[in-house]
Amino acid sequence: MSLDSIIAKQRAHAPVLAQKPLKYRLQKLAELRKALKGPWQEKLIAAMKADFSKGDVDVRLTEILPTLDNIKIVSKNLKNWTKPKKVKTPIILLALPHTPKSNPKEMY
Repeated sequence: MSLDSIIAKQRAHAPVLAQKPLKYRLQKLAELRKALKGPWQEKLIAAMKADFSKGDVDVRLTEILPTLDNIKIVSKNLKNWTKPKKVKTPIILLALPHTPKSNPKEMY
């Protein structure tokens, strides 16, 4: 399987993932965090060492810890980020609903 076909499949599946509920997203983030703290950590370190000649401490400080920190930040704020926000409606559009829906950023 080529890299282009993998990316194409991921892009095709992105709209499906965007419709998943908040609970599902938080669960997946928790699973990723647990995996990075546990069994995947040594495999990731070994792969980074083989591919980029990075040392154990370097991988932990520059790859794993920032990722764990980002997962923590996203988990903490995801509910607020996905919550509908009220906005002022112009007089011309008063008859229309005025709660914008946040959509995930397109990847192109």
